[in-house]
Amino acid sequence: MIDYVVVNNGHISDEMVEKYKHEENKKPVKIKENDEAGKRDFKVIERDMLNEKDFVRHDSRKIASVVEDMIEGWIK
Repeated sequence: MIDYVVVNNGHISDEMVEKYKHEENKKPVKIKENDEAGKRDFKVIERDMLNEKDFVRHDSRKIASVVEDMIEGWIK
């Protein structure tokens, strides 16, 4: 059972999107809002998770911070 889904809501620069598309033939995934959102059995946690040093990647320290917030009870 999934309780939480953590998604990035940080801004990805156009330059990084193009680099990601050109060098890895990929594009960032976007979460679509829909009318079913209230019927989900899990909570969506939106945070800035970006590390844009060389490519668009998730920052492991930012992910760890979200996990710590869950453990400490800040996210319910």
